[in-house]
Amino acid sequence: MKMRMGLRLAVAVAGLCGTGAFAQTPVFDSSGNGLLSGTYYFRDVIYVVSDQLGNLGRLLAVYGNVTFDGAGTYSMTNVNVMDSKNGVPQALACWIAGASCLSSSNAVSGTYTMAASGFGVISNPVSAGDLIYVLVANGVVTGSSTEGGFNDLFVGAKVGSPVPANSTFQGSWSMAGYLPAASPSNA
Repeated sequence: MKMRMGLRLAVAVAGLCGTGAFAQTPVFDSSGNGLLSGTYYFRDVIYVVSDQLGNLGRLLAVYGNVTFDGAGTYSMTNVNVMDSKNGVPQALACWIAGASCLSSSNAVSGTYTMAASGFGVISNPVSAGDLIYVLVANGVVTGSSTEGGFNDLFVGAKVGSPVPANSTFQGSWSMAGYLPAASPSNA
């Protein structure tokens, strides 16, 4: 009987000691912040599911240039948002402010943390407090998130020098796409 009580006490104490670890948020390793530096052309497509059938209720496409400083902060200037709610492209800074304008030189900034492995997080520019989980390698950064009530896909490629022109793209290319409800008209 004493053995059982001792065992129960030991299990209870171990359980109480272990619960603190669940409440702690892991800190991302920032030793690879330099892996993400320079200007990237990006597109972040955000899908908001509206019902249990998977129908989409709102779509956003955020696109333009983002400049990473190599030390954990980024800046976006003249970036656009195409929101299915209003149907016209709008400057990101205006969209965030709830203002109606087509162009804005106001910068939108945020933070990122990259591990030496190339895995990291970028603060989501359109959803405060949310993160986009990314991987960077060979001048390309890709990522996504499924938290915050939406799903997104982020793809960015480092802007080359000189900037590519139409004549740069020659030969055969492959393409992939996302077709909601298997119809291009729903995309």
